[in-house]
Amino acid sequence: MRSVVLRILALGALLTLASSAQAWAHAEITPEGVPAGTTEELTLEVLQEKDAPTTEVRMEVPEGFKVTDVPAFGGWQGEIVGGDVVWSGGEAPQSGMGLELAFEARTPEEGGQYAFRVMQSYSDGSVVEWTGAPDSEEPAAFVEVASSGESGGSGGHEHSAEQHVDAGGSESHAESEHLSETGGVSPALFLAGALALAASAAALARAAVR
Repeated sequence: MRSVVLRILALGALLTLASSAQAWAHAEITPEGVPAGTTEELTLEVLQEKDAPTTEVRMEVPEGFKVTDVPAFGGWQGEIVGGDVVWSGGEAPQSGMGLELAFEARTPEEGGQYAFRVMQSYSDGSVVEWTGAPDSEEPAAFVEVASSGESGGSGGHEHSAEQHVDAGGSESHAESEHLSETGGVSPALFLAGALALAASAAALARAAVR
């Protein structure tokens, strides 16, 4: 009976870690809240989920946003292609770590929630499409634009260029934490799983002694 209980505890800990990693695998743009009618410095972050390196990241820009600059960083070169921003040529991070890609954009004059659809291509030919609603398994990256008089993000500069994309959902995207050094896993959930594993190991050790 004791061995069955211990196995259940260990399995629960592993499931906790697995579910937390899955919940934090997403594309994200920060800051998630920006004021209307300003030029902002934004960062797209995607998770390197596979051992095969990421070779290209394509981001569709929602109507109303105007990308003004895509600076190179870490070997990654960005260019505006039609209604998209495409990054390529850089070195992908290790599996489980986040890839950060910066860009500058003029925000819409109209407030609301805007969806940035992201396609992440790997060297093995697979493509992960972050294009869904906020509560989906592969949500798009959402940015909330605050209309005049509401609080938003930081102020910015001036420039122009236009792109378009359909919104991927209507619910508010409330998550604001970055992918962490735990490989994109929520620190609280990661800690809970680690503690559960430690407790299981200690219980196994006590059982072996007896």
